[in-house]
Amino acid sequence: MKFPSTIDINVYKAYINTSSIRQEQNGINAIDLHWETTESLKDLCIRILAENWNNQPIFSVVDAFPEDQRQLLDSLDVSTLKLNDLVTHIQADDGFWKRCFIARWPNFVLTNTNGKKWIRIFLEKHLSESLENMKPANYTTEQMQQLIDLCVPHVEELKINHLQPGTTDSHGDHIPLDYILSNLSELKIVNLTYDVKSVGKNFVLGCSNISDNDIKLLTHGLARCYELQEFHLHSSKLDSHMLQLLANSLEKHSYLRTINLLHCRCGDTGLSAFLEAISHDSFPALKNLILTNNFLSSEGALQLAKACRRRNIEKLDIRLNPITSEGAAAIFSVLNEIPIIELNMACCSLDETIGPYIFKAIKENKTLKSLNVSANHLGQKIGEELLRIIPQNKVIQELDIRNSDISYAIKSAIDSSILENRDREIFEWT
Repeated sequence: MKFPSTIDINVYKAYINTSSIRQEQNGINAIDLHWETTESLKDLCIRILAENWNNQPIFSVVDAFPEDQRQLLDSLDVSTLKLNDLVTHIQADDGFWKRCFIARWPNFVLTNTNGKKWIRIFLEKHLSESLENMKPANYTTEQMQQLIDLCVPHVEELKINHLQPGTTDSHGDHIPLDYILSNLSELKIVNLTYDVKSVGKNFVLGCSNISDNDIKLLTHGLARCYELQEFHLHSSKLDSHMLQLLANSLEKHSYLRTINLLHCRCGDTGLSAFLEAISHDSFPALKNLILTNNFLSSEGALQLAKACRRRNIEKLDIRLNPITSEGAAAIFSVLNEIPIIELNMACCSLDETIGPYIFKAIKENKTLKSLNVSANHLGQKIGEELLRIIPQNKVIQELDIRNSDISYAIKSAIDSSILENRDREIFEWT
């Protein structure tokens, strides 16, 4: 007897009542999953189909009963089958692709599928792994086209955690991404880094940096991602010229909601070059802007505040940038002009002079739900004033003031007051 893969074994053990099942002394024990009877003609046919799948993949013709298709899928050895045949003939069965994913990446922990089909999850992971392990010297357009033909109908997100380093002869260039980006017609999210995790003996100075040729090919590909909604580039050093090319390739994307340049060391000059390359009509759908750890100073914060004005920014993350209180004041001054929901200024070298601007935001802003000013030198007086005015705000649901020279008692009292706002929103939804 074969146990169906669609039923979790723990569910079976939890609900089966073995004591209520009558067993004759010399009868067949139906609960014994290791006990086998002589194969029926149907089972024999399905086993032969599974064993010869690589030579003659047949699935759609086995449609007399759904359980026959399920039995055939359970009989397939996913570790020995050709991926092209599986994608061509088996697309709708979500349970089968989940089994394929777990069999290939048993130690990979998938925290949230976000309702995605398992064939999409599998092929997105397959594409990412193929690009991450591809050496620049082995890159060919024919090989890339085969990969595109296999994945293009299902891939909406491309996530690359590292790339193989280029050789000295290639001036540190990584594999070109223009061809793959240009041909993934359903691509909506690009999340990549040019960082290197395993260099080995191929180490050369700067092998983990993005080269001029890399950025040119990347921007050429991004310009043709017409459905792009999110762009994430992290841990890759970008200079002013690179940021200008990025701005030119992204500004015409009318669906782009998120720009994330995390740990890219742009600096004030890089941010200025990016902002100069765009117009007032650029990024009409932009809602999330993440510029964490980019060496921005108060001058960069002033430029950023001007750029955010009259835009629909809902999330602004500029933590780990030494913008000081002067730069933070410029950001706070435009909050009432944008529908801001989340603002993160953790570890931005703020001091007690930023207090009045924080108080004004707490009192007047009607959209801000999350404010993070942790790891700054705010002081006890700011904490006491926050405790006094927080009850007046019925919108804010998170105020992070850890490691800011404010006593634990005041922080606890502020958290209790904010918790009432969270409970009120839950009550209104119910």
